Amino acid sequence: MHNYSFYIFIVLHISAPNMAHAFDYFEQYGNSELKVTGFIEDPSYSGQNNIFMTQQIEPSFFIEQGSMETLVKPRLRVGNNGAGRVDLSEAHISFRHQNYDVRIGSITEFWGKTESYNPSDIVNSYDYTSGLASSEKLGAPAFKLSSEIYGGYASFYLFPLFVENAYPGVSSRQRLQTLVSNDVASFANNASRNDNSFAFRYEGYYEDLDYGVSYFDGISREPFFIPARYTPLARICSNPSDSS
Repeated sequence: MHNYSFYIFIVLHISAPNMAHAFDYFEQYGNSELKVTGFIEDPSYSGQNNIFMTQQIEPSFFIEQGSMETLVKPRLRVGNNGAGRVDLSEAHISFRHQNYDVRIGSITEFWGKTESYNPSDIVNSYDYTSGLASSEKLGAPAFKLSSEIYGGYASFYLFPLFVENAYPGVSSRQRLQTLVSNDVASFANNASRNDNSFAFRYEGYYEDLDYGVSYFDGISREPFFIPARYTPLARICSNPSDSS
């Protein structure tokens, strides 16, 4: 996934000047962020530094051709804290068929008005490699079908596969005390990352009241952590004579 994202990023960047003449409308925009984090206290673990620098580039390419719209938003991040990553935060096509809005691709959804805390906002997994307090949503491969119904907006989602959360590496100062492996994930009830998940949301407003009802059936985006290895510190015996 990461290698394909990098190639898409390079191809779009090189061909962007010619795209404006090939489509009805083409727009290129984006943002770049340089983040420097410093710590006064010495690190608790070897291999960690007191100063960390992270550079993130997130260009966006919006294309409109007839009734179809395309948005591609790759994300490239490099740094000295193990937070390097290349992925597609969004990459989807959208079009309208009769009374339905259709969106196919990697999407980012925000359920609710307050983005800082949304207990029902469970569509996307998260990237925590820059720290648990600096999480960013990962794109979720999905098929989305939406329509206006009874004064509100109803959306149905199909997720053909699951994207795991990403956690800080060993060199990050904002890592957990116990390392979390990003390469080992297990699923309960014989599930797998290729299993389908479904979601439904109906939202609208009445006067000054915003409301939303959500339903999700699939793999939870909030994992349980289990120890992969352990070292027994003592032997507990039911019979004192067994300890000799």
